[in-house]
Amino acid sequence: MTRYHFDNQEKKKTYSRTKIAAIVLSVVVLVLIIIFVVAPVIKNIARGPEWLRNATNTAVQNGALSLASKKTLIAQINQLNAQVQSDQSQLLQLQMVQDENTALRTELSYLPNPSTVILAQVLAKPSQSLYNSLVIDRGSDNGVSVGQLVTAQGTIGLGTIASVTADTATVQLFSGPQFNGDLVMKDQNITVPAIGKGGGNFEIHIPQNITVNNGDILAFPSSPNIAVGVVESVIFDPRNPFQTVLATTPVNIQELGFVEVVK
Repeated sequence: MTRYHFDNQEKKKTYSRTKIAAIVLSVVVLVLIIIFVVAPVIKNIARGPEWLRNATNTAVQNGALSLASKKTLIAQINQLNAQVQSDQSQLLQLQMVQDENTALRTELSYLPNPSTVILAQVLAKPSQSLYNSLVIDRGSDNGVSVGQLVTAQGTIGLGTIASVTADTATVQLFSGPQFNGDLVMKDQNITVPAIGKGGGNFEIHIPQNITVNNGDILAFPSSPNIAVGVVESVIFDPRNPFQTVLATTPVNIQELGFVEVVK
């Protein structure tokens, strides 16, 4: 046998062995597919409507559980949001109470003799009431009467009681347009006529030869320790022998929380 015929024979034997191995592997794979894939499907199909019904029920139950879980989660989130809003509201109320207590402590520390005054809370300020007045939460039941002096921080004159009910009173401010009276310039020790202009402001007209400075204090002739206003600016006009002095209440009336009614 020649070398060529021998090599060809060997190649045929190798090919045959490879072919047989491939066939055996294919048969094994096919058997496995039939056992593990095709057989269960055939079995379920043989069960008919019962299998389909069970599969459908399982899918529906899984979907219902998923939907219920989402609804529960949404409800919990809404409940937590409501709790957060409630907590924030309570914190705000506590902060307001704390601020009010701080203002009250500060107000009391200014009073020279707390037993001679009636401390009252401001219910309505000039921006909330007519005619440049305040409304306070003390009235005749608390010893408040018409004509009593009302101060801030114990040393700043704001106005007088104009009207009283059992549990409230109206304070007519000195800076209101109805005021027209004499005030003392403490630094110059002179009495000058003043006019209320509203909004905590006063206007004074005095000769130009009187020296007036910003910050000079205005007080009542009968109560020199009660400041009514402080000079804010001075206007000169060479053609006018009088100068215009503009003054304002020493405290911001719009920010008042408490006042004192002098007994």
